[in-house]
Formats: sequence, C-alpha cells, structure tokens
Amino acid sequence: MKRYLCIFIVLMITGSTYAQVDLCIDAGHGGIDPGAKVCTHFDSSYWEKDLNLEVTLLLKDSIPPTTSVYFTRLIDTFLYLDRRAWLADSVEAGAFISIHFNSVPNPESQYILTIYSNSDTVWDGGMYEGQSRSTDSLLAAKIGFRIHDHLGGQYKLNEFNPWDVDETILRLSKMTSTLLEPLFISDSSAADSLYENKGKIRNKIVSAIYQGWKSWTTGQGIALVDYEYSGKGPHDYIGEVEIAIGGWDYPDTFSVPYQGCWQENEFIELNAIEFIKSDGGIEWPYNFHHWEWRDWNPDTVIATSMSQDYSFFVIPSYTDSTHYWVAYFTGGPFDVSLILPPSTVTEFRPNDTVELIWNAPGGARHTCSLYVSYSINNGQSWNQIIGPIPYDFSPLKKKNGLDIMTSVYNWVTPNITAENCYLRFIAYDAADNKDTLISHKFSLNCCIGLRGNADCSDDEEPDISDVNRITDFLYLSHDPLCCFEEADTYPDGMIDISDISRLIDYLYLTHKPLPNCP
Repeated sequence: MKRYLCIFIVLMITGSTYAQVDLCIDAGHGGIDPGAKVCTHFDSSYWEKDLNLEVTLLLKDSIPPTTSVYFTRLIDTFLYLDRRAWLADSVEAGAFISIHFNSVPNPESQYILTIYSNSDTVWDGGMYEGQSRSTDSLLAAKIGFRIHDHLGGQYKLNEFNPWDVDETILRLSKMTSTLLEPLFISDSSAADSLYENKGKIRNKIVSAIYQGWKSWTTGQGIALVDYEYSGKGPHDYIGEVEIAIGGWDYPDTFSVPYQGCWQENEFIELNAIEFIKSDGGIEWPYNFHHWEWRDWNPDTVIATSMSQDYSFFVIPSYTDSTHYWVAYFTGGPFDVSLILPPSTVTEFRPNDTVELIWNAPGGARHTCSLYVSYSINNGQSWNQIIGPIPYDFSPLKKKNGLDIMTSVYNWVTPNITAENCYLRFIAYDAADNKDTLISHKFSLNCCIGLRGNADCSDDEEPDISDVNRITDFLYLSHDPLCCFEEADTYPDGMIDISDISRLIDYLYLTHKPLPNCP
C-alpha cells in the first residue's frame, strides 16, 4: 500500500509542476497497439506506430527551443486515448496534434486528411463529462494546406476542408486540436517513400506541421489564388487553369482556384500559365493579362501588377483573413482587341474626345454585352464610361476565316490631370460571366509631346497659330489658355514675350528643338 501511495504522490507532484506549454504532440498508437501495417517492400515488421514515432522524433529535433513542446510518448509504449487527452490537458497545452498515417484496403488514390472535432462539450459519462472545448478547425486546415504545398501539390487535401470527426482523442482534449493522416501507408509506393525518407518526404511533412501550427498561432490567414476570364458558372467552358506557385523553378503547378497557408513575410512568386482551349472545333488562345492582389473583405484592389505573367508578393500581417490574388486572362471565343487608341499612345488631354475602336470575333456568343470604364488611381477604383452595350453593333468582316466585328465609340476624357490611369474593356456572356478584360494605360495631361502647342490643336505640332494664341493671351483678349504648360516654351513657370520669341526661333530662325512636356 505504501508503495502505491508513494507512486501516486509522485505523479501528483509531477503534474502540479507542469508549466503551460505551447504545443502537445502525440505519436499515435504504440506498444501493444501497432496501428496499420506500413505496406513497404523493405521491412515486413514496420508498423504505423513506428512511423508515427519517427516523425515525432524528427519534430522534436527540428522545433526551435523557443517553442515549448510536450510529447505524450518518445518511446514505443502504449497509452490509452483518454490518457493522451489527459496529458495534453494537464500541461495546459496551447494546441494538441496527434500524428497518424492512413490505411484503407486497396487504396485507389492518395489524399491528405486533417481531422478536428466540432463537439463544443464532452458527454462521455466519465471524468470529462460536461467539459467545454475548442472547435477551431483552422489548425487542421493550415497544417493540411502546408503539407499539400510541401509535397508539391501531388496529393489532394480533403477537398481543402478539414474533416469533422468525433474522434475520442480530439473530443476529450479541451484545447484546439487536430489529428493528422498525411498519406496512405497501405499504398506501397507511398509506404516505400516514407520508409526510405525518399525525397526527404518525412522532413517535408515535419516542416509542414510546424509551419502550419506557427501560422495558426500568429493568425496569418489563408491564401487564395484564383483566376477570372469567363467566370465559373454553368457556361464555364474553360475548365482548370494552372498557376506555378514559387516561380518557374517550382517543381509542380497547381490548378486554381488554389487555397494555401502562407506565413507573414514569406516571399511568394506566382506565374500564370497561358493556355489554349477548343470550343466549337476552333482552338482559342487565352493570354495572361495582369495580376491583382485584392482584399477579400471588403472586395477592394490593393495592388495591380500589369503586363507580366509572373508577380512577386510578400505576405502581409493580416489576422485570419484571406489573402486573395487573381490572375486575369484575355482571349477565347468571345474576345475583344483594342485597335484605337494604339498601345503607343499613352497620353490624353483632359476633356478631350478619344476615338475608341475595337474588334471582336462574331458568332461565338450572341447575347453578350460590353462595359467600358476608366481608372485614375492605378486600378483601385473604376468609373464606367458605357455599358452594358451590345457585344457589337457593326457589320461583320472576315479575318483569318472568322467573322470579325468592329465597333467605334467617342469618349470624352475627364477634365482632370492624373497619372497611372487605365482604360478597361470587360465583356460578359448571357449568364453575366466575365470573359475578357483589356486595359490600356495612360495619363491625363494637357501638355503632350513638345511644348508650344498653345492652342491645343489635334495635330500637336506648333505653328504660327500658337504664336497668335500666346499673343492674344498676353496683349489682346486675355482669354485663358487651354494648357499653361504647352504655352510655357522655356519652361520657367511663367508666360511672357520670351515664349513667343522661343516659338518664332523654332519655326523660322534656328529651328532649335522645343523642350518636351513633363
């Protein structure tokens, strides 16, 4: 009796001295409970309990000493499920992670499984009866996302949703908890890779577990990479689009929409991959247009990366929000190509009339509409010019064997001065799915090209009428100039007789070139 009493006292003293720890890690199974058979060709006596422990020991060696961790077992020993939950509770762990590997008869496909329990109160009729507990699923989701990325995206992740399961070990532990099943060890190819640590697959899983937990503790949120062209409704005829995450040197690409877990200050390169799809027996190219980084809620554009198929992003410090990046594509059977103004014309005058001319293939989408808008703040907000208007309202003509329609619209530019402006065309089909997007970058400035066009004539070339216009402003009617900068030919910030002399010198004497506009 005394011996048992002493042991009981020692356990109580040991339990009372436990400090709160950041994380409790449980190596599943152990001892007389071997778990599933690891179907490797190399070792017939290798069981899930062995693999779980080896991954746990790798975690022990790799987690920084600044993180306090408690391990339910570090040797091959048996523990009841409720005992494991009790150990996690007794050390007041911030989170609980139980490591397992999956097994099913005759697996047809591999996928990553991360599990949590949605039971907010324990009803077991025992010592845990009525205990309230966390139902947070983000830990399971983030570790799953991280494993998915570290393994190159070759295995699906629960369709990107953690699985709500009433597992005893999860239901009884009161803190945020998850049970991991990274791969199927009943698949001999995966089992062999895990046994040999081929491609450092164990190390990748270990790194993913720690990074997913770290992202959960710091509330870094979820990354979402998406695309837009024709939308994703019943008329979506495109299918999957691929994005290279991590740059061209990344070993794999991911189909989008893609979800992931990226950490604060992590540097991510995204590459949009252009593609060709067939519709109605004709192959239509889809060309990358630009990247947008957007705030998920509210849906506002934070930054736009134009005219390159790759872009670099540093993950911001958002608290459990969605980091949202969208690749825009143009093309397809319902495409719009801008003819005027040409891409070389990048300056418009305020309150000027600009002729917009665009082409589009006819016949592919009959009940479609077009919106034209402009932005004066680098694409952060847009002002509509026209729309919805018919996809086209002009006669057809032939180009490369296809019907082509040409449309014209005269746009009066806003009466302001601005840089980093964009003119945008967006087309929609009958179901209002976005199909194409074209942007034309420009600035609004009354001074264009050379200084000296004081009367703001359309040809932009200084002539005698500009000498007369400055003379009229200075000495006759004093009517305001259409553009002060155009008349300031020196320039010196003022309009006087020297500007008239400078124009006359350019036109009739030395022909010394006039200065450019700013």
